[in-house]
Amino acid sequence: MHDNITEVITKLLQSVDIPPDKVSYGESRTVDVKLTFSVNWFFEVNCKDTVLNSVMSSDTILDEDALKDFQKSNTDALLKDASLKRPFCTGLENKSAADIFKICNKVNRISARHAKGDCTCPSCKGTKRVNCPNCSGYGMILCPSCQGREGGCTRCNRTGYIVCPTCNNLQKIACQNCKGKGRIMVDRMICLLARNFPVIDVEVKDMNNVFAVPNCHVDYVCYFELLKKLPFQIFDAEFKESGVFLITYVAECRMDYVTFEISQVPKSFTFYTCGNDFTPMNIPPVLESIYSELKMRLSDAAIGNTLTDIDIKIDLFRILCQNRFFYGLLCSYEFYFDLVTRKLQNEVVKTDNYTSKIFTMREKLMSLLAYRKEQLADELSKKLLMSTNNLMKENFSKEICLSLVEYISNLKFREHSGRHYWDMTTSFIWVITFMLNFFIHNPVNLVACVLFSLVASFLVAYFGTKTLKFYEVMLASKTFENISKFIDFNYDLSRSIAMLSGTLIIEIITYIVT
Repeated sequence: MHDNITEVITKLLQSVDIPPDKVSYGESRTVDVKLTFSVNWFFEVNCKDTVLNSVMSSDTILDEDALKDFQKSNTDALLKDASLKRPFCTGLENKSAADIFKICNKVNRISARHAKGDCTCPSCKGTKRVNCPNCSGYGMILCPSCQGREGGCTRCNRTGYIVCPTCNNLQKIACQNCKGKGRIMVDRMICLLARNFPVIDVEVKDMNNVFAVPNCHVDYVCYFELLKKLPFQIFDAEFKESGVFLITYVAECRMDYVTFEISQVPKSFTFYTCGNDFTPMNIPPVLESIYSELKMRLSDAAIGNTLTDIDIKIDLFRILCQNRFFYGLLCSYEFYFDLVTRKLQNEVVKTDNYTSKIFTMREKLMSLLAYRKEQLADELSKKLLMSTNNLMKENFSKEICLSLVEYISNLKFREHSGRHYWDMTTSFIWVITFMLNFFIHNPVNLVACVLFSLVASFLVAYFGTKTLKFYEVMLASKTFENISKFIDFNYDLSRSIAMLSGTLIIEIITYIVT
């Protein structure tokens, strides 16, 4: 139990590492309000197939036409019979507002009807093969080294894409849904699906105090605590002419309001609570102002002016590791990356001639990659909102997570100066190797030149391209298990092999000549 509204917001801010001495409060105000919680219930027919691995001998198995007739007849019956909804709606009238809200967050099926049958596999349409989920049926994927950028790299022969390792450019793989048979046994369920739209409205009771406190928009994340702690009573329940069921609850209580500011944040915030225990009605987005600069730096390092500046990327990675919320995102990044990769299925069965002519292969793959990045950002955004107690809006969380995904995806971009470092070092090592072996005939030189090549390769990769330096930072942070997924060693490795091979060839030639 809190004594005042400032204690509530102080505790909330402390949960995201904002100390009380950095927060200054304005004068708090109190008004009597009426809260109205209303839920509109909509009903629609839903059909769902569950794949059966085995059936019992006593089960009745329908053919495909009979399954379609079952679906059509029961769909019509569910739409016409209005009495099917009444038991569900009547049961809602006997529940509290908090229980109603719990039901709103569940899947509510009414009058489910089942039939088992043999039908064409919906995934492969009976063809026994589906588009490869890794390349979406294109047979190619964006080059992991250059991410499909203009000009490409040596790994992809300057095209920006390589052959898909999953299907080997076959574009198709065996359908996993039907195990390559083309037909499956399913349990088809037809039911009424109850969807809902809950909302809480606030109305000031005394019209003289209407302008004393600004209008309050109740955040959805605060709904359950308000419904659980405030004395909501059922006010009305009725069917509308459109078939929508509306149930309404009302509660009367006090509402407290206060403004506050955070040092070094050029913005003031408002906070509302309800009831004697000061239950929050909104969550002020204080972290948006605090993390706006970090978001801008992430965006700049991902697709802006510092895209190829490895020093800035390393410093930014260290800053992310020092923040416990973003460190948590980095630690779970690889898990969500693999999860999204496994979860995403082929969504384009066939591309039309127009698409094939207008869009190049690289553009198609870039579009596919962008979709995967968006899905990954969604998963990270949910985690960030949960860890920060929703002290930022969902849109801001999604944007900063998308910037984080772009930043990590583009860690493989290198500075153009890295090529010059390798060229100069390789030329220097080869010249030294030639001079030593041509003018000084000593077997020790053979081993020494090879060692010089290895040491030089390490120094260039660490201080020149700084790939190894970034690897060291990421390894010390313990955020990724397989760092090679996100940092490209191919260029440095190929240049190291080229330097070492050239050194050995020079040694062999000079040995033969001399």
